[in-house]
Amino acid sequence: MKKVVVVLLVAAVLGSMFLFTGCGNDQDVTPPASGTTDGGTDAGTANDDAHLIVVQPMMPNSFDPSLTNDVPSARAHALIYQTLVYQDHNRNIIPGLATSWEFLDAQTVVFTLREGVRFHNGNILTADDVAFSLNRAGESSHIAAITGFISEAVVLSDHEVKLITEEPFAPLLNHLAHSAASIVNREEVERIGDEAHGQHPIGTGPFRFHSFTAGDRYELVRFDDFNSVVPGMAEGALPVIEHITFRVVPEAAIRTIELETGAAHILIDAAASEVARIVEHNDLIMYEIPNFAVNTWLGFNTQRAPFDDIRVRQAIAYAIDIPTIVDVAWAGLGSVAQGPLPTTVRGAVTFPPIEQNIARARELMAEAGLEDGFSTDIWVNEGNAMRADAAVMIQAQLRALNIETQINIYEWGVLLPATAAGEHGMSLMGWTTVTGDPDYGLYPVYHSSNWGEGGNRNFYRNPRVDELLIIGRTSPDDAVRMEAYREAQELIMADLPLIPLWQASELYATRDNVGGFIGLPTGIINLWMVYFE
Repeated sequence: MKKVVVVLLVAAVLGSMFLFTGCGNDQDVTPPASGTTDGGTDAGTANDDAHLIVVQPMMPNSFDPSLTNDVPSARAHALIYQTLVYQDHNRNIIPGLATSWEFLDAQTVVFTLREGVRFHNGNILTADDVAFSLNRAGESSHIAAITGFISEAVVLSDHEVKLITEEPFAPLLNHLAHSAASIVNREEVERIGDEAHGQHPIGTGPFRFHSFTAGDRYELVRFDDFNSVVPGMAEGALPVIEHITFRVVPEAAIRTIELETGAAHILIDAAASEVARIVEHNDLIMYEIPNFAVNTWLGFNTQRAPFDDIRVRQAIAYAIDIPTIVDVAWAGLGSVAQGPLPTTVRGAVTFPPIEQNIARARELMAEAGLEDGFSTDIWVNEGNAMRADAAVMIQAQLRALNIETQINIYEWGVLLPATAAGEHGMSLMGWTTVTGDPDYGLYPVYHSSNWGEGGNRNFYRNPRVDELLIIGRTSPDDAVRMEAYREAQELIMADLPLIPLWQASELYATRDNVGGFIGLPTGIINLWMVYFE
């Protein structure tokens, strides 16, 4: 079969349309230890023709949606759980576990629930489960950037729940479609506790958790009693796939080899350096999906000297050659990021690139009293060869300012809590605006209330930016919101708590016999649609 490269475009013209939600960045959760479910179908009995094998670079932090906010975890949550509302592939809000909803006022909405939906443990979904889940999500510090708007969820009847927000919240439905707002079984969570539920989750989704081996793999099996609805699949229909194995393979080249040899069917997060090899392979299909992310930035711990001095941050911005870093580290894919928001998200302001100017960089270092330089570090997550390559280039270029940089590469589950605690000097990280609304692209990363695990790992604070971001999320007037976000982005770029580097795409690859594959710009994959041709 001839190799086909599939490019799905997601343009900024999405405008005010609702956008599919997935999961943003990362949070502080200890990775789960090995374990299995109690009872149930043995995953090993799945037919080979219905057994899908996926390779990816990182393990989920937790299988509980209230305990983490990272993309690897969200991919699992989207299969195990359901949310009150979804966004379909055309970016429209559609019913999920809620069949309808009505806004009583700017801070109150009533949801009518789907009847007869069954949890993986056999329990029937109730309004009490929904209210419990939303209240639990609203109280979780791990996902406060997504669900912190929730004041209280109240049971009105067996099939009605009233949700009250602390203040008017414009992107409410977008956020409720996020996997962080997934509905859990109250009885099970209270029976085994949060930590255990993070290792043995119970949801209502089309796949149920079966087992995992820490750092190596996790297994899901089809929930044969699934009787609800997910985007793209008829109500009550079942996935063709009976068994999914997610294997953790940090090395990008080995992930490609696994796909080439048929040991895997889907590759998640292909490295830029591997794209040409995949494209040239007759049995593989490459997917490049422009996403809603500033995929990588160079962030500063702005509360730690010398990065608390804006002149040092500016000097580093002038010292590095951003276009060359992007071109080499990411093999020419994507483009230089143009601001705090990706250009695919409405309300994004584009800024001219920061051009390398060593002379100006040295002047700024001298003004800061650091002409002799200093020593620092750059933190990078394991399994991301492109960021590691970028770190090496930044390390070399900063020597022109007598800055000696140590590159620290950590497993995801180590890097997240450490950067949330502010142990780093600089870091290469990114953020996905998974709701498609500028609130989620800016509020978690730049509002001072989100220092640390909330998303603001650069420990940035600007009172005016804080004020503008509150206006943006509470105003019912879309024009007022967009103006607030415009000014906030200008102030952020002036303060430079981070240097935007790379905006690109979700990079997936499949064997050519995999049908129904749908990757989304949020990094989520609706694997319930997949089948073998």
